[in-house]
Amino acid sequence: MITTTSHAKAPAALKPCDSLLKQMTRSLRLEPAKYIRTLACTAVMSTTSFPDTSASDDILSAQTSPPGSSAATAAAGSSATDGSAETTVTRQTPPTPHFKKKHPVKVTATGKPDIPPKPWSQWQQMTGDWGGTRTDWVNEGSLWELVYTGEVMSRISGGDKSEDDTSGLGNADLTLTLDTGSLGWWKGGTFFVYLQNLVGDGNAINDAVGGPLAPISTLDADDFTQLSAWYYQQQFCGGACRIKAGKHDANSEFAGMDITGDNINAGFSPPANIPMPTFPDPALGFVAEVDPTSGTYIRAGIYGADLDGKKNGDSGLFDGDSISFLETGWTPAAMARYAGTYSIGGWYTTLETPDVTPDSDPDPGVSDDNYGVYVMLSQPVYLEASATDASGQGLQLFFEYSWAPESRNPVAEQWAAGAVYTGLFPSRDSDLLGFGVTYITPSDDLGSNGPTREQTNLELFYIANLTPWLSIQPDVQWVENVGGTDEDATVIGARVAITF
Repeated sequence: MITTTSHAKAPAALKPCDSLLKQMTRSLRLEPAKYIRTLACTAVMSTTSFPDTSASDDILSAQTSPPGSSAATAAAGSSATDGSAETTVTRQTPPTPHFKKKHPVKVTATGKPDIPPKPWSQWQQMTGDWGGTRTDWVNEGSLWELVYTGEVMSRISGGDKSEDDTSGLGNADLTLTLDTGSLGWWKGGTFFVYLQNLVGDGNAINDAVGGPLAPISTLDADDFTQLSAWYYQQQFCGGACRIKAGKHDANSEFAGMDITGDNINAGFSPPANIPMPTFPDPALGFVAEVDPTSGTYIRAGIYGADLDGKKNGDSGLFDGDSISFLETGWTPAAMARYAGTYSIGGWYTTLETPDVTPDSDPDPGVSDDNYGVYVMLSQPVYLEASATDASGQGLQLFFEYSWAPESRNPVAEQWAAGAVYTGLFPSRDSDLLGFGVTYITPSDDLGSNGPTREQTNLELFYIANLTPWLSIQPDVQWVENVGGTDEDATVIGARVAITF
């Protein structure tokens, strides 16, 4: 979810917490239902109390958690200033999809159903709270959400001129989250189901550009309808441990950063040389995490490696075709609001991998396994006075590096770096301006018949959060040495997201 860009002046009684509330909700953009990240209840949230004078349509705001920690509950519980009856709402934010992989977290807030409804532009969903029905469902432990994402991308120079210049697609995410605690069953459990439909020519823009080493769009796929996730997650040890089992996107747990989830170009998350089960082919997997100390985590997972997102079996996991991940990360509390997130991880797959050889090799070999390592860093470098952490207004930088042996992987190395500024322009506190660059090195073992040059991708985007339920994202990309050739290309486009 995203926050409204209309910031009315807070009543005097609310001024102490008004900026904090803005920071708690600012980082949630209107991206399709949180997959998830895709991901559920996996980051430690601060416990915060704040009064809320909004109508029931405003009680479904959510807070983004830093990656790499087990989820806790963010609470809000001050009493109403007008003495009216309040409803306490516990919400599981929906998981983000492949292109916005943030871990959903539980959030509580208070609302007063007897307060007159807000204007349509300030609703959290386009269709509103349905007369309080949505609030009732959340109180009872269930959250339904429907999010539509539309995208149009067009090549304006370079690339393969024999292909169409423009492609478009639409993606719909329908999610159901069940919180076992709110349902009165047991504490710390979450069931999640995610139905996804994509229609359009998602692959066409890559054909038009000429076959880049990393897709132009994170929605790069042919038409499909599938269960993209179904899993159960359980927290214990006071929130310091969790386990997760079921079908989901491995990039929601490994080799990803929240900050790169806003990029439309698919080369940022995950890196192009990690053969992980991700959009459009998530897989059955098991994840375990322990947080030894506050701000640190150790996470391990294993997934099926025989990928087909339309199937709901074991993806080869129980037949020996698996990919495993081990990742550890640190968010130093001593840096206070300037705390960044630093992680390192590795992967290993037992899936047979064809050796990388020139096309002229009549008998390429096959390796019994494959592996690689990666490093990911995100760091706020300037925060405005109102920002309480890296999700607030200010400038944040990121860096990532991924390596895999060139004898088994067409892409041997990938570097990426960039910056995102939240709230750069006056009165646009929740908008984002982002820039990123990826540098992809093909394997030398491909020989002269394969890619012979390093590919560089540059991307510039702006996310305008027009209402809590509507965002528009113009995007410009320039690709140097498309597919490792000496051809360049420029692409422009836009993405719109609507939460119903």
